[in-house]
Amino acid sequence: MSSDSFIYDTIQYPSFTFSQTYPDRLATLAKLYGIDSAKVENCRVLELGCGDGSNLNSMAYSVPTSNFVGIDLSSKHIADAKTAAAEIGLTNIEFYELDVLKINAETFGKFDYIVAHGLFSWVPQFVREKVLQIYRAMLTENGVGYISYNAFPGCHLRDLTRNMMLFHVKDIAEPLEQVAESLKFIEFLGKNVEKDSIYGQIIKQELSKMVDRSRENIFHDDLSEVNQPFYFADFIAEAEKNNLQFLSEAEFHSSQTQYFSPEIKEMLESFGDNIIKTEQYLDFVKSRRFRQTLLCQKEINVKRDVSPEILREMLMASQVNPASSKPNLKPDLVEKFVSASNATFQIDHALTKAALVYLSKIWSRRIGFDDLIAEAAKLLKKQNCEFSSEDIETTTAILFQLFSVGFIGLHVFEPQFTTQISNKPKVGDFSRWQVKRCGTITTLTGLRFSVEDDFVRKLLILLDGKHDKKSILAELKKDKKLKHFKNLPQLYDHNLAEIAKNGLLVG
Repeated sequence: MSSDSFIYDTIQYPSFTFSQTYPDRLATLAKLYGIDSAKVENCRVLELGCGDGSNLNSMAYSVPTSNFVGIDLSSKHIADAKTAAAEIGLTNIEFYELDVLKINAETFGKFDYIVAHGLFSWVPQFVREKVLQIYRAMLTENGVGYISYNAFPGCHLRDLTRNMMLFHVKDIAEPLEQVAESLKFIEFLGKNVEKDSIYGQIIKQELSKMVDRSRENIFHDDLSEVNQPFYFADFIAEAEKNNLQFLSEAEFHSSQTQYFSPEIKEMLESFGDNIIKTEQYLDFVKSRRFRQTLLCQKEINVKRDVSPEILREMLMASQVNPASSKPNLKPDLVEKFVSASNATFQIDHALTKAALVYLSKIWSRRIGFDDLIAEAAKLLKKQNCEFSSEDIETTTAILFQLFSVGFIGLHVFEPQFTTQISNKPKVGDFSRWQVKRCGTITTLTGLRFSVEDDFVRKLLILLDGKHDKKSILAELKKDKKLKHFKNLPQLYDHNLAEIAKNGLLVG
């Protein structure tokens, strides 16, 4: 792979942060399956195809005691990554403009966690082979590797429009003109093919997945020279050739089956302990088009039977809130809870209700199981409720079930942030760096937020730890975009409370 006229230097790929790749996520999933991986606060992380460094810089900022290395072939990406790291003040990260083919353990050593997001499906076969060789040679004994890739059968539908787009723009040289003309063509088809046909529905569905993406993203993803999806079983077969094995998906809930029909669950259960076959048929059922797969060394004994008791060794956090402002915690009384995505569920178990109420109260902080039970007990006592050791077992099982469907997050690491508002509050340097350059910010817990409001954007920049409320309000009043706001003090208090609640403050 030569960097001469490298297209990523001409048309940069838009970079984001991905909490699924963070060492906390990888270490948490390793622990669930019985692997004693490196502690998040003392690990080495390698990212292949790191782009402009946004993802890796966010990790390095949130875990300042660990070390991070980013590799990318684009000189522009690497220059931007180094500049960003310097501006943020990071000293625990290094970036290299380097071909993946030239990476080896002799030069770089071994890593506890290796990440390749948005790389594997978009490089030639010989590079994919090298990537898997890197994972085998450069992961530590209990290391965890993350690889994302496009998947079949879902990408058969994506390939339908992709191939037509490529044909339509084959005589157009300018990249962004290719994007514009290919989108026009798919929009034309969406309006003019038979409306109620299956074909017409597929065109509209695929178009809807492109309309909110940037032109640069569409160019590199849909119009790239290489875009190779894989059946999961085929991907794992390639990994196994390199003495790697499947650990899990980066999102635990994506492998759960409790909400499928009895017939589908019966089919999946018929595969017994054959996890590869089970996961492959899950893809058939879901028409999955993208996977985020974790790999580990083949010598590791992966314990597939995950017990709810593992919660007692984890930290927990949840954005689930009680629907009622005054939830009744008494036994056998149903209370509704609402997730961040507005999904709802009901609980009538007293101790579990109290645990969920306390988790909502302390969001975005994380708490250990024993401490959570102790705090839940205090809430029950206020409502004259008692609980037994059997109730703790029931709560353990229910909380694990809620984790399995994505309502509760499990962690092994607590980033250093505060939910308390000081006299001179400070937003983390990485988030403040982000808000000056793009429309999204990332919290120290890895959550991404869009920032489209001028007031919030300006406020985040001013929360630098050097200004109190009075001086910040004075600065806000100088901004011509904000001069029409009549209630700046109230807006300040409300938004600062939300900023603190969501884990953006470090002082």
